[in-house]
Amino acid sequence: MKYKSSDISVVIPAFNCERHIITALDSVFHQSQKAGQVIVVNDGSTDNTEEIILTSRYADLIDYHKIKNSGPGAARNFGVMKSSGKWIAFLDSDDIWISSSKLEKQIELINCSQNPVLVDGFSEINWGAKLVKREIIKNGDCSHDFHLRNAVNATSSVIALKSTIIECGGFNPDIRFGEDRLLWLALSYKGNVFTLKETVVKKVNSDGNLTSFNMKNFDQRLLFIKEMMSLIQKNEPISQSYRSRLSFENLREFFRVSVKNNNIELFDRVFSEASKISKTRLFLSRYFILFIYRKVTNSFFLFSARKIK
Repeated sequence: MKYKSSDISVVIPAFNCERHIITALDSVFHQSQKAGQVIVVNDGSTDNTEEIILTSRYADLIDYHKIKNSGPGAARNFGVMKSSGKWIAFLDSDDIWISSSKLEKQIELINCSQNPVLVDGFSEINWGAKLVKREIIKNGDCSHDFHLRNAVNATSSVIALKSTIIECGGFNPDIRFGEDRLLWLALSYKGNVFTLKETVVKKVNSDGNLTSFNMKNFDQRLLFIKEMMSLIQKNEPISQSYRSRLSFENLREFFRVSVKNNNIELFDRVFSEASKISKTRLFLSRYFILFIYRKVTNSFFLFSARKIK
């Protein structure tokens, strides 16, 4: 079956995005080939998001819904269930599609690929003064790529098969840090994942959003690891050694950020959880040396400016 851009429903979760939502919508409606449907789900915004959307030039061109604040995963799930398209393109309200041919080229890739369930593209992420490019290429069966990291370059670059999203249960609404990666992993067990080798999305991250690293999000990471292990075990055998490795590796970025930010409380929490997972791995890692240094100095001052892997 050959798909067209009209087979795509765009789902945009929107929470307190009065400054960004029109720019995001501009990037959707400036596509060379238009999506068949654009859904905006207002996730209980308390600013002027609703007024701006409903008085905009796009008011009559979108399907607008407002729900009680439930988080981006739940808002995306709501949008998916309201969609009519066979494929779902996700766009966060503070991101933009910088390629006007994004949908056109991704549909072309879908039509020439075998058993596709997800297609993403390259992304640019602005972390304040630092611009990071994510250019991870997927080309078929790549479920293991999601075990150690989020191999999707950006949620806003994704087009995924609606029927498979529903089959996998959508985004886990109980997780606010990694719920997208869990769904991508689940999808990858159902079919093939491909990447359009072109930068299609620009996103801006800040220390205040859900992609920052703090104690609350560390609790979410622990929940994510538990859910990821359960999902992997449902699809393939997993040894205790591999389980230990995956758990430890998925804590590393919190080690790095806690040292970089001289966050002693977070480091001690991560160290405690890592010791439960694998004392051997922990004691053989550089984080044990950092733990000793922290005990002596009560600071990571000498390390915070360095790149800690």
